[in-house]
Amino acid sequence: MIFDGFPPPPEREDGPLVDYLEARPGWWGRSHLCGCLSIDERTLRLQAEHSHGRVIFNSTVGGLKATRHADETEIRACAAELRNRAASHTNRADEIERAGGLCQ
Repeated sequence: MIFDGFPPPPEREDGPLVDYLEARPGWWGRSHLCGCLSIDERTLRLQAEHSHGRVIFNSTVGGLKATRHADETEIRACAAELRNRAASHTNRADEIERAGGLCQ
């Protein structure tokens, strides 16, 4: 089996997610969005990630929402979760390097 890697992430124009969410206020579940937009969950996540801040998520709700329809609390909660994930990933990277003997 030959694996050439994943395709590059989509650009804003490569998918319908932002337009769909901006036209429809509220939280939308991933399964619902994948079905409506005929895309898989990985593509959905990539479109949200590369939306230039126009899409937020909420792990508790389990959905996505257009930033233009979000209030300050929702935006701050999403930003805080992303920052916490970044810190967790940085810690994990440090642990991996230490375990591999690459740093002390």
